[in-house]
Amino acid sequence: CLSATAVSWLTPLARKAASRPLIASDVWDAPSAETAEVSTAAFLAAWKVEQDRSSPSVARAVLRAFLPRFASSGLALFAFMCVQLAQPFLIRELLGYLSPDSADDLKHGLLVAFSLVL
Repeated sequence: CLSATAVSWLTPLARKAASRPLIASDVWDAPSAETAEVSTAAFLAAWKVEQDRSSPSVARAVLRAFLPRFASSGLALFAFMCVQLAQPFLIRELLGYLSPDSADDLKHGLLVAFSLVL
């Protein structure tokens, strides 16, 4: 359900591409914060700071310019991986709840079921 929603924005573009070749005006503009101009300006500002050091480093300039984005993407990836890792355990819990000899209450079963949907 969630995965279908995540790519549903692509369906109109895919339909258009199936009917005719796409042109530049068919695709959406990138958000203003993600354009090449903004990224270049951020890197050049970080590079200017880096050039004042005794041994400038392109890697440090890239990290200085883009570390917040790298960190937030890394945290999102970590959260996704944790959710993926938890799914087999949640399925085991749900199957245990559904077994005839389970003593768990309805709240526990619903919590596990809703956790799987997330």
